[in-house]
Amino acid sequence: VSTQSTGNGSRTRMALPSYIDYRPDDYHAILNTKLESVMQLLGPLVNDTVWKTHFTLCPSSKTHLRLRVRFAIETHPMTGELAYAMWDHGKPSCFFRVFPLASEQICALMPRVLDAISGCALLRVGVRAVHFLSTISRDTPLVTLCYDAPPHRPDWIEAAERVCTELGVSMLGCCRLTNQCC
Repeated sequence: VSTQSTGNGSRTRMALPSYIDYRPDDYHAILNTKLESVMQLLGPLVNDTVWKTHFTLCPSSKTHLRLRVRFAIETHPMTGELAYAMWDHGKPSCFFRVFPLASEQICALMPRVLDAISGCALLRVGVRAVHFLSTISRDTPLVTLCYDAPPHRPDWIEAAERVCTELGVSMLGCCRLTNQCC
Protein backbone atom coordinates (compact mmCIF):
# COMPACT_ATOMS: atom_id res chain seq x y z
CA VAL A 1 0.00 0.00 0.00
CA SER A 2 1.32 3.44 -0.88
CA THR A 3 0.10 6.85 0.14
CA GLN A 4 -1.04 9.78 -1.97
CA SER A 5 -1.42 13.41 -0.94
CA THR A 6 -4.94 14.75 -1.26
CA GLY A 7 -3.73 18.33 -1.57
CA ASN A 8 -5.06 19.41 1.83
CA GLY A 9 -2.18 17.89 3.78
CA SER A 10 -3.83 14.53 4.42
CA ARG A 11 -2.92 11.31 2.65
CA THR A 12 -5.06 8.58 1.15
CA ARG A 13 -3.94 4.98 0.77
CA MET A 14 -3.70 3.41 -2.69
CA ALA A 15 -3.74 -0.37 -2.99
CA LEU A 16 -0.83 -1.83 -4.91
CA PRO A 17 -1.41 -4.78 -7.23
CA SER A 18 -0.57 -8.20 -5.89
CA TYR A 19 1.74 -10.71 -7.56
CA ILE A 20 -0.52 -13.42 -6.23
CA ASP A 21 -3.46 -11.99 -8.18
CA TYR A 22 -1.78 -12.89 -11.47
CA ARG A 23 -4.08 -12.52 -14.49
CA PRO A 24 -2.09 -12.41 -17.75
CA ASP A 25 -5.26 -12.13 -19.84
CA ASP A 26 -6.06 -8.85 -18.05
CA TYR A 27 -2.51 -7.48 -18.47
CA HIS A 28 -3.40 -4.40 -20.51
CA ALA A 29 -6.28 -3.40 -18.22
CA ILE A 30 -4.02 -3.82 -15.16
CA LEU A 31 -1.25 -1.83 -16.88
CA ASN A 32 -3.68 1.00 -17.69
CA THR A 33 -4.89 1.03 -14.07
CA LYS A 34 -1.29 1.27 -12.85
CA LEU A 35 -0.58 4.07 -15.33
CA GLU A 36 -3.65 6.00 -14.19
CA SER A 37 -2.56 5.58 -10.55
CA VAL A 38 0.93 6.91 -11.29
CA MET A 39 -0.45 9.82 -13.29
CA GLN A 40 -2.87 10.63 -10.47
CA LEU A 41 -0.09 10.39 -7.90
CA LEU A 42 2.27 12.65 -9.86
CA GLY A 43 -0.45 14.78 -11.46
CA PRO A 44 0.08 17.87 -9.31
CA LEU A 45 3.82 17.79 -10.09
CA VAL A 46 3.83 16.89 -13.79
CA ASN A 47 1.86 18.65 -16.54
CA ASP A 48 0.60 17.07 -19.79
CA THR A 49 3.53 18.38 -21.84
CA VAL A 50 6.04 16.71 -19.51
CA TRP A 51 4.06 13.44 -19.63
CA LYS A 52 4.07 13.46 -23.43
CA THR A 53 7.73 14.45 -23.90
CA HIS A 54 9.54 12.72 -21.00
CA PHE A 55 7.57 9.56 -20.21
CA THR A 56 7.21 6.48 -22.37
CA LEU A 57 5.06 3.49 -21.50
CA CYS A 58 6.99 0.30 -22.19
CA PRO A 59 4.78 -2.76 -21.67
CA SER A 60 6.46 -5.97 -20.52
CA SER A 61 5.62 -9.39 -21.78
CA LYS A 62 2.66 -11.01 -20.01
CA THR A 63 4.80 -13.84 -18.62
CA HIS A 64 8.46 -14.53 -17.83
CA LEU A 65 9.45 -10.90 -17.31
CA ARG A 66 11.26 -11.05 -13.95
CA LEU A 67 15.00 -11.77 -14.13
CA ARG A 68 15.35 -11.53 -10.35
CA VAL A 69 12.98 -13.19 -7.88
CA ARG A 70 13.15 -14.29 -4.28
CA PHE A 71 10.96 -16.53 -2.21
CA ALA A 72 10.73 -17.94 1.27
CA ILE A 73 11.17 -21.70 1.57
CA GLU A 74 8.68 -23.49 3.80
CA THR A 75 7.27 -26.93 4.33
CA HIS A 76 3.89 -27.07 2.61
CA PRO A 77 1.27 -27.63 5.34
CA MET A 78 -0.76 -30.07 3.22
CA THR A 79 1.96 -32.12 1.50
CA GLY A 80 4.88 -31.86 3.94
CA GLU A 81 7.20 -31.10 1.00
CA LEU A 82 9.41 -28.04 0.59
CA ALA A 83 7.77 -25.29 -1.44
CA TYR A 84 8.38 -21.67 -2.36
CA ALA A 85 6.16 -19.32 -0.39
CA MET A 86 4.94 -15.74 -0.76
CA TRP A 87 2.80 -13.45 1.32
CA ASP A 88 0.28 -11.01 -0.04
CA HIS A 89 0.40 -7.84 2.04
CA GLY A 90 0.39 -9.83 5.30
CA LYS A 91 -2.25 -12.34 4.20
CA PRO A 92 -1.53 -16.07 4.51
CA SER A 93 1.17 -17.38 2.25
CA CYS A 94 0.63 -19.27 -0.96
CA PHE A 95 2.85 -22.19 -1.91
CA PHE A 96 4.14 -23.09 -5.38
CA ARG A 97 6.92 -24.77 -7.36
CA VAL A 98 7.07 -22.35 -10.33
CA PHE A 99 6.35 -18.64 -10.71
CA PRO A 100 5.15 -17.64 -14.21
CA LEU A 101 6.36 -14.05 -13.84
CA ALA A 102 9.97 -15.27 -13.51
CA SER A 103 12.14 -15.70 -16.60
CA GLU A 104 11.82 -19.00 -18.46
CA GLN A 105 15.29 -19.93 -17.24
CA ILE A 106 14.29 -19.38 -13.59
CA CYS A 107 10.95 -21.18 -14.06
CA ALA A 108 12.80 -24.22 -15.39
CA LEU A 109 15.21 -24.14 -12.44
CA MET A 110 12.71 -23.62 -9.63
CA PRO A 111 11.45 -27.22 -9.23
CA ARG A 112 14.95 -28.62 -9.76
CA VAL A 113 16.37 -26.38 -7.02
CA LEU A 114 13.58 -27.43 -4.63
CA ASP A 115 14.29 -31.08 -5.38
CA ALA A 116 18.04 -30.58 -4.88
CA ILE A 117 17.50 -28.87 -1.52
CA SER A 118 14.98 -31.51 -0.44
CA GLY A 119 17.38 -34.31 -1.37
CA CYS A 120 20.40 -32.93 0.48
CA ALA A 121 20.31 -32.45 4.25
CA LEU A 122 23.41 -30.20 4.13
CA LEU A 123 21.59 -27.74 1.90
CA ARG A 124 18.16 -28.12 3.51
CA VAL A 125 18.94 -27.61 7.22
CA GLY A 126 18.24 -23.99 8.14
CA VAL A 127 17.44 -22.74 4.63
CA ARG A 128 14.82 -19.99 4.82
CA ALA A 129 14.79 -18.40 1.37
CA VAL A 130 16.02 -18.74 -2.20
CA HIS A 131 16.91 -15.88 -4.53
CA PHE A 132 17.26 -16.39 -8.28
CA LEU A 133 19.08 -14.10 -10.71
CA SER A 134 19.17 -14.63 -14.47
CA THR A 135 20.08 -12.48 -17.47
CA ILE A 136 18.54 -11.69 -20.83
CA SER A 137 21.51 -13.38 -22.51
CA ARG A 138 20.77 -16.55 -20.48
CA ASP A 139 24.23 -16.67 -18.89
CA THR A 140 24.75 -18.95 -15.92
CA PRO A 141 22.04 -18.10 -13.38
CA LEU A 142 22.85 -17.39 -9.76
CA VAL A 143 20.96 -19.17 -6.99
CA THR A 144 21.38 -17.81 -3.47
CA LEU A 145 20.33 -19.94 -0.51
CA CYS A 146 19.63 -17.87 2.62
CA TYR A 147 20.10 -19.54 6.01
CA ASP A 148 19.39 -18.86 9.68
CA ALA A 149 22.98 -19.74 10.59
CA PRO A 150 26.13 -19.95 8.45
CA PRO A 151 26.23 -23.17 6.42
CA HIS A 152 28.86 -25.73 7.47
CA ARG A 153 31.72 -24.65 5.24
CA PRO A 154 33.52 -27.79 3.91
CA ASP A 155 30.52 -30.11 3.68
CA TRP A 156 28.16 -27.39 2.45
CA ILE A 157 30.57 -26.33 -0.31
CA GLU A 158 30.96 -29.92 -1.54
CA ALA A 159 27.19 -30.44 -1.63
CA ALA A 160 26.61 -27.05 -3.29
CA GLU A 161 29.28 -27.76 -5.93
CA ARG A 162 27.55 -31.03 -6.84
CA VAL A 163 24.23 -29.17 -7.25
CA CYS A 164 25.91 -26.38 -9.27
CA THR A 165 27.36 -28.92 -11.69
CA GLU A 166 24.09 -30.85 -11.93
CA LEU A 167 21.91 -27.78 -12.48
CA GLY A 168 24.37 -25.58 -14.41
CA VAL A 169 24.13 -22.69 -11.92
CA SER A 170 26.37 -20.66 -9.66
CA MET A 171 25.39 -20.83 -6.01
CA LEU A 172 25.85 -18.60 -3.02
CA GLY A 173 24.98 -19.54 0.56
CA CYS A 174 24.44 -16.57 2.85
CA CYS A 175 23.59 -15.77 6.42
CA ARG A 176 23.88 -12.27 7.90
CA LEU A 177 27.20 -10.96 6.59
CA THR A 178 28.53 -14.48 5.90
CA ASN A 179 28.69 -15.82 2.35
CA GLN A 180 29.83 -19.15 0.92
CA CYS A 181 30.43 -19.40 -2.83
CA CYS A 182 30.78 -22.32 -5.18
